[in-house]
Amino acid sequence: VLRLGDCVTGGKHPASQPRFTEEAMKTRNTIVLPPHGVTITTPHLEREDAFNRTKFVVNVLHCRQPKPAKPVIAELVRERLQLHPSCPLYLSKFRTAGPNSRGFGLAYDHPEDAVQYEPAHKLKKMGITAEAIHAGGKKPHRSQKTC
Repeated sequence: VLRLGDCVTGGKHPASQPRFTEEAMKTRNTIVLPPHGVTITTPHLEREDAFNRTKFVVNVLHCRQPKPAKPVIAELVRERLQLHPSCPLYLSKFRTAGPNSRGFGLAYDHPEDAVQYEPAHKLKKMGITAEAIHAGGKKPHRSQKTC
C-alpha cells in the first residue's frame, strides 16, 4: 500500500511525451488517505491510442466513512497517474454498495483530443467549455428563454 506522499513524483511532462508512466500503467495503483482511512484503487487501466486517452476503473473503500467527493478522487487519481493539470479527467458512474464505491474514468492526453471525441455534455462536466450547465429543471430554463 502506498501512502499519499509516496505516490507523487512531482515531475512535469512536456506536451510531446505521453502523460502516463509505464509504472503507473502496469502496477495496481493504490492510494490511502491517512486521516480518514479511505483507500482508492485503480485496478484496471487500459490505454486507447486511437482516442489518445486512458480508461480506468476506480474502486473506493470507505469503511464507516462517507464516499469522498469526486473532486478529491479526481485529484488523487491525477496525482497517481502523474497527469498534467491541463489534461482532462472525467469520472462517472459511481455506485456505492456498503463500504465500497466503484466508478469509471477517462483521462485524455490533451484537451483538443477530448473536444474532438467527446459530446458537449461531457465537455461541460470536464470544464473544457465555457458554457455552464443551467441549474434546475425545465421551468427555470423556459423562463430564461422567454425573457
